[in-house]
Order: sequence, then structure tokens, then C-alpha cells
Amino acid sequence: MNKHVQEHIVANHNALWVCNVNGQLICDFVRLEGLKVQDDSHLIIHIPAEFEDKILRNVRGNANLSVLVASAVTHESYQLKGKYVNHSKYLEEDKETRKLYTAGITEVFTSMKVDAAKLLGYMKDEGTSITMEVDTVFEQTPKQGTGNKVS
Repeated sequence: MNKHVQEHIVANHNALWVCNVNGQLICDFVRLEGLKVQDDSHLIIHIPAEFEDKILRNVRGNANLSVLVASAVTHESYQLKGKYVNHSKYLEEDKETRKLYTAGITEVFTSMKVDAAKLLGYMKDEGTSITMEVDTVFEQTPKQGTGNKVS
């Protein structure tokens, strides 16, 4: 991931999803509870407890993951493709990352006159953090060049 993509993830990630393919070759997608950049090629994504079994079952058969990171304000967005590395239950540092995500998304939705509490009802105190090795990033911002690989 280049520095611009990393900075966008840290500063503007208020719309997050992870997708992977299940055993019937159907794409499952889940809204995330936050994420953080671990290093130039790894993300840690936070999966809500109610969806962790589905995603973990899927990665046993297919380690490919795709994460969409978008800003609801600027619409700048990226698709990050890569592979599952490992997972763990939420650690204290993961809970802090989630608090920052919740605060940020609440601020954005409140400014848009949207009830953030209704949108964030899926977030609980438990969940799973998945480390993902990112191998490819694609521009997804609605503009000319959307879909192009980011170097």
C-alpha cells in the first residue's frame, strides 16, 4: 500500500466492508467495526462477533479477502485485495481502534443528519481481528480511472 492509501485508511475510513467467497462460490460481505494499518502490506480488520464464524469458515477454504475502504464525505475509496494471515479475539488495542472508528463515523453521520446509533447497532464489545496481507490496491473513487490498480 502506498502512503496516500495508508493515510486515507487512517484518516477517512468511515465506510468499511470485507468480502470473501464461501464454499458455494457466493460472495459474503460484512460491514467492519474498524481497521488499522499494521505495516506497508498488512491490515488488521475488525469483524463483528455475529459475523466472525461465517468469515472464518470461508477463509479456511479460500484465504482471499477483499476490503472496501471509503469516505462517506469525499467518496474517496479503495479496494484492497489480499490473503488471510491469522486472527484473534479483540485485544485491548483493537477496542481502542474501534472506539476511534465509532467516534469518527458518528461525527460524519451526525453532520449528515443521520442517526449514527441506528447505523452502529451491529457493533458489540466482542469480535475478531483478522490480519490480512494486502497484495493489490484498486482505485474505487467515482471518477475517471476508477478500477485502476494503484501503485
